[in-house]
Formats: sequence, C-alpha cells, structure tokens
Amino acid sequence: MKGTDHFKELIKNYLDNRAKEDELFRAKYATTTRTIDDVVNYIFHAVQQSGCCGFSDMEVYAMAVHAIDEPNLEIGKPMDCNVVVNHHIELTEAEKAEQRAIALKRYQEEEMRKLQQRNSRPKAAKSQPQPIQELSRHGTMKARTKIEKQVAASNEKLTAISPKVLTWAVRKVAGHFCFRTSAHKCTCGECGRHFDHKGKGKSVCCPHCGTRLEIKDTLKRTLKEACYFSSLEVIDHLQVQRVFRLETTFRKGKPMEIDYWEACRLWLNAEGKVAVTARARTLGYYVDCFDWASEISLKRPNEVHWLIADTHVYPHYRLLPELKRNGIKGKLLDCHPMKLMKAVLTDSRMETILKSKDLHAVSYFVHRPLELDRCWQSYKVATRHHYRPSDMGLWADTIRLLEQCGKDICNPKYICPQNLRAEHDYWMNRYNQMEQKRRSQEQMQRAKRKEAEFYKEKSRYFGITITDKDLVISVLDSLEAFQAEGNALHHCVFQCEYYAKADSLILSAHDKEGNRIETIEFSLTEGKVIQSRGLCNTNTPHHDRIVRLVNAHAPQILAAKQTA
Repeated sequence: MKGTDHFKELIKNYLDNRAKEDELFRAKYATTTRTIDDVVNYIFHAVQQSGCCGFSDMEVYAMAVHAIDEPNLEIGKPMDCNVVVNHHIELTEAEKAEQRAIALKRYQEEEMRKLQQRNSRPKAAKSQPQPIQELSRHGTMKARTKIEKQVAASNEKLTAISPKVLTWAVRKVAGHFCFRTSAHKCTCGECGRHFDHKGKGKSVCCPHCGTRLEIKDTLKRTLKEACYFSSLEVIDHLQVQRVFRLETTFRKGKPMEIDYWEACRLWLNAEGKVAVTARARTLGYYVDCFDWASEISLKRPNEVHWLIADTHVYPHYRLLPELKRNGIKGKLLDCHPMKLMKAVLTDSRMETILKSKDLHAVSYFVHRPLELDRCWQSYKVATRHHYRPSDMGLWADTIRLLEQCGKDICNPKYICPQNLRAEHDYWMNRYNQMEQKRRSQEQMQRAKRKEAEFYKEKSRYFGITITDKDLVISVLDSLEAFQAEGNALHHCVFQCEYYAKADSLILSAHDKEGNRIETIEFSLTEGKVIQSRGLCNTNTPHHDRIVRLVNAHAPQILAAKQTA
C-alpha cells in the first residue's frame, strides 16, 4: 500500500471513531460535503506552510478535525506527495474520554461565543480592578502562603481513584431506574433486560440482576443523571477531599454507561487552614460549568467548591492524626465533611460537643457557627443537667426568644423544658406581644409630631355626635382614640395616619353598650361617607344604616367646617 493511501485510511478511521464518541462532531461529520481527499489536501497545505517536517499524531488529527469543523475553510489546490506513517493508531479508552472532554469544552466555548455576540453592546471603557491574587499567564493562581505552596506541590502527587471507590459510588450514590410503559413492560436501566411489572409501588427489584430500581413511567428511551461523590485522603500531612462528578446514562435495552470527572480538591492542614485546587470554570453562575479539559490547579475558593463538597463520602477514608485526636472516628456525621473537619481543628467547642457524642448538636452547629456563639453557655448548663433537646433547631430558637424577652438563658428553669414545643410557642407569643407594644409606641411617637396640626384642623368637629335609638356615632378626637380604634377593629386607621388626611373626618360608630361597630371616613370635600369598615375591614349588619345616618347629618358636619 502506498504511503498516501495508508495515511488517508488512518485519517478516515480517526474521524469515524471521533464521530462515534463526540456527538457535536458527529453532526458536522455526517453533513459535511468534504471528502477524505479534501481533508488530506488541507493537511498537506497546513504542513507545507508550517515549514516543519514532523508532526505528532494528535497535531495531524487536529488538522483533520479542523477541516471538518470549518466548512468555509479554504482547502487549496491538490498536491502530490508521500507521507510516512510509522504505525497504526487506535483510540484507547483514556483517549476517548479525553476527546469527550475536549468536545465538551468546544461546545461550551461555542455557546459562550454566541452568547457574547448576542449580548454585545458598545460600552464605555472602564478600568479593570486588580485581582486579589496574582494569576499566571495560563490563569493558574500563584501560590503565596505556606499552605498554598504545600498544596501546589502535593497536588501533583495524587493518582486516579481506586476502582472500589467508583464501584461504591455507582451502587450507593447514583440513581438506578426502570423504564415502564403503559403496557407494564419494564426495562432495567442497570442491565438492559426486560421484564413485566404491574405493581403500584415506586420501586421494583430487577429479576435478572437483582438491583433495586426506581420506576419511571415514561416512553423515553434515554435518561441521563449526574451526581457528586467524594473521597478523603491524606498526603504530605494534608487532609484532602476529592470531589468527583458521576454521570450515568441509561438507554433502553443497553447496560448502564458511566462517566466520571474530578471537579475539585479541598485541602486542610493541621492548623485548620484551607486551600482549593480545581478545574477552571466557564460560566461562574452555574454549578456544573467546569472546563473538564483543564488541569486541576490552585484556585480561589468559592461557593461552588463548598457546595459540591457537601456530598457522599466513601466510607473507607483516611484522616489526619489531629482529626482522630479531636474526636472524628468511625462513620462520618450527616453534615459537610470539610466544614466538620475545619471546625473540629479550629473550635474547641466543636471538639467538646463531638467528644460528648452529641451528634445532633454537632451536625446543627457545624453549619451555624453564630448560633453556637449565642447558645454555648446555655448548652453547657443544659449538658450539666443531662438535658439533650429532641430538636436542636427548636431549642436554639427558644434560647434566642428567651434572650430577646430578657430572661436568664443560663437558668435550667427556662432552658431545660420538658415540653420544648410548648415552651417555644409560649415565648414566641410573649415576644410577639412585646414587639407589637414596641411598634405601637414607635407609631405613637411618630404621630405626636403631627398632633398639633391634627388639633388645628379637626378640633372644630370635636363634640359632634349622631345618634338614633340603637347607634351612637362620634368623631375621634385624639391620637389615642385613633390607636384604640385600629387595635380594637384590626384595621389601619391609625397605622395609615388617617388623622393627618386634611380632607377626611373619621368617626366611630358604637352601640348603646359602647361596643365598637364600624369606623367611618367622611369626605369634607364631597360631603358624604366614602368608606365604613367593621372588624377586619368587613361590613357589619348595621353598615347601610350607619352610612345613611351619617350622610343624613352631613349638613351639620359641613356647617362646622365653616367655623374658624
């Protein structure tokens, strides 16, 4: 076989395999009008222009992919030449995974470019703020502190995760599904085999592989799920939590497909200082937008790193001796693993709680350090009295209410109740009453600023009383009367400062026993009632009668308006 023919065959085999692994490339490859001769001719011209005689396999393959990706690319005139091919190459599984990562990166870059073009607008030039940390020319943060330098050196020593960790993650962390049609035909997403199931439960056990499956009543043939898991390791006297993204693909009639990538590494030294190495991020707002083709290098810690690290941890882990000394042993608690380890190393109170075996308190206070500051003295007193709350969140809230109500939060009488729920509700009501009183006082203080204007404008109407055999209607003649009216009937006549409305006169309707019925707003401009409201702004059975009675005495009110 001639060298050129052999070269064409290799290029075509590579592009065919690439199309099988890369969905984005597959779409372009299937619709391209270019022949393999066009691709090879483009490679010849690119090599000629470079002035080099030797190229690596990936460099040549990249030229071939570029010729397919860019339909408007100039191919050039045909050339006659021979190519020396030293071996036959077939993609390994690692190379396939690398190509998938590269394809994902290309897709993200293309989408970002489209988004930038769509949203681009002329903007005034602005000075760029200086970053907190100096970055290298490749975007990697330079190590400045002692722990950053130590982490940068140790980061290169980590190897691939054990197959046992991946097997555990697939079995215990990832979801397992069963596709069921309306005819009760089921397909196991784990092994791809078929069976019948007419049960009404949400799960079923596959009769072929024995896997417990979650039933999905759907006609979809493909389902993708993603989750995170982590492992704890020790290297160079540093505790590291390695966080991985696991992606499972279920296709009807086929076994489950698995892909995984390492997203970030959270490092912790014996003094409780933290550093992060991670892959680069493309779209910072979204959690999963990592550049999976980038290297894991030193980065500034951000919310995403801490968020994805709050996940399942492989149960067979290694810890620093200082962590074991401070109480972390056996099964990890149901809380953020890195926050727990950092808290145990830096806060002696967390170490004390952990060693006392109060695991609920540890899980609660790990995520709420400010609550620990408030409740620590109360917690010590409660512990001495052998009291452990059934609900730590409810107990901490009760301590806050006691403090706001001015009670002694170190008194066992208050902080060790037998019925925690009832005690919490009692002090909640007490606090609400205090707040209502405080707000009323503040409202009255604001109202006093307008009291002089109120008496100046409305004193001429004081003393007007409208009566019939059952009702007594009188003008509200003080700010205290407005406040009492609003509190009694639960409406906003005082809060909304109706006393300050120049065009309105407010009256109150009572029965013969003095019980409040409705509050009336009379317009001095229109000379009639514009609204009348009873309890909680509702209309009472006396509503129409009250409105007619006040409107009938409108001349008496308007006559008072003319007096100075």
